[in-house]
Amino acid sequence: MPPIVLGCLLLGVALSAAAQIALKVAMMKPGIQGQMSGTGITSPMALAGEMLATPMLYVGLSLYVVSVGVWLYVLSKVDVSLAYPFVGLGIVLTTLCGYFLLGEQVGAMRVVGCLVVAAGLVLVARS
Repeated sequence: MPPIVLGCLLLGVALSAAAQIALKVAMMKPGIQGQMSGTGITSPMALAGEMLATPMLYVGLSLYVVSVGVWLYVLSKVDVSLAYPFVGLGIVLTTLCGYFLLGEQVGAMRVVGCLVVAAGLVLVARS
């Protein structure tokens, strides 16, 4: 795989992971959390208003749009059977970001799962 394509592939995965983190931060906003009770959404219109007033939501969605553009470029250059397994790298990256940036708990089974995904990526990349 040419270095520029590999770089774009990794960039696309990183942008997608960043989008996940941005969307998680948006959804942690107290106004949004206040509209979501244990039994469901208290007021759909109020929730929609809170979400529309959350800049981080737009950041996350914008990151996704850019990641799709980068991904389309990658797909135009390499077989999907080679490119798509790298999406699994997003699992590893998002888990790391959740742990380091959001303080999420990551148990042993999740770490093992991420290692298995990473091992699978190495095998696919070497094929």
